[in-house]
Amino acid sequence: MKLSKSQLFWKYHIEQCESSSLSKAQYCKQHGINKSSLSAQKSWFKQHGLLETKNPKSDFINLTDNQTNKFQISLSNGILLTFDQLPLASWIAQLIGQMNDPQPEKI
Repeated sequence: MKLSKSQLFWKYHIEQCESSSLSKAQYCKQHGINKSSLSAQKSWFKQHGLLETKNPKSDFINLTDNQTNKFQISLSNGILLTFDQLPLASWIAQLIGQMNDPQPEKI
């Protein structure tokens, strides 16, 4: 399917927004784009199979049991945390909260 200039414009900004470190709102504001329009265009591209579905941005990549009775949390910055047993959910929640806090306290 050949894309129109308008479709090329939106596809470009959808891909740039997803690959940037900015939130969708920040990206749209910086580029003078309506956030709702970007979301609607993204949905249209996905429905027509013209855009790869990517996982949402996250600091956490996965949590796995690697068959050695050790559990791992892989962070998007390449750090790998390994545990002999699955950490408590409350501890993981506290870790996530601390990672999102610009001035974290000791855990």
